[in-house]
Amino acid sequence: MPDGPRVVLDAGCGEGYYARMLSAEGWDVYAMDNAREAGLSACREPAAVRYMVADLANIPAAGGSAGAVLSILSP
Repeated sequence: MPDGPRVVLDAGCGEGYYARMLSAEGWDVYAMDNAREAGLSACREPAAVRYMVADLANIPAAGGSAGAVLSILSP
């Protein structure tokens, strides 16, 4: 991870399980999935995670804006 804020982008977050775990450990987490229903489900769980519905083929983040990208079970 680069110096500075501990920012992670969870690409393909589904219902936010891993995003919530990282957030609980102090990471600044942005999470996205292309399934609207999964995002709505993720938002119902308490966590300091910023969720969005977006396509993984066109990730809405500037280069270098996250120190790491998490992609578990996503193509």
